[in-house]
Amino acid sequence: KTSLVTSCSLILPSLYGIFFQGMLRDGKSLSQVLSPTLIIGTILLILTLFFVNYEKKKSEKKVTFKWVIFVSLSFLGNAMASISQAAKQDFYGNDSNNMFMIVALFMAFVMMLLVTVFSPADRALVPVSIKKGWWHWLVKGGANGATNFLVMYMTKNGLSASIMFPVISGGGLILIFIWSFFVKKERYTSIQYVGYALGLISLVLLNI
Repeated sequence: KTSLVTSCSLILPSLYGIFFQGMLRDGKSLSQVLSPTLIIGTILLILTLFFVNYEKKKSEKKVTFKWVIFVSLSFLGNAMASISQAAKQDFYGNDSNNMFMIVALFMAFVMMLLVTVFSPADRALVPVSIKKGWWHWLVKGGANGATNFLVMYMTKNGLSASIMFPVISGGGLILIFIWSFFVKKERYTSIQYVGYALGLISLVLLNI
């Protein structure tokens, strides 16, 4: 459930692309911005997220108020991170891109450090994480930085957020499927295969 809700946060930056970039900035009408392929592709992507995260067996964990609060923060945080990147490029272009990224990633580092310091379970994992996981940090940190840089670059060069963020989300799912199926030899349920197939179709539609 958490993964599904967080993944659906792409809806908010997509709406930003439709209303703020397409209509307010570029002066297009709603019918010009909302092409049939964009609508169908986005719907198929949402179905993809649901099918891929579908659990046949009901989870024993009940939905709690605490879970709702934290998953809502995750939803909004993920969405606003993407919107702030697009908005920064809309208003300021490529000026201070490096500083923007440094401040953002430093804030993330500080938050993670605070969580680690105040969580006994996380503190206990620090030594083994440094010893065995340092190269994971470099690879994943570099990939994260490159992704965010490319998002800002593509936004500045005219790619609408309504197309870009669904493509990023769907493309990530497809890459995960390829890695899991061919490298990790994982197998899925029938409904998950349907979900991945819909994801592939949605990517084609979103790029037409």
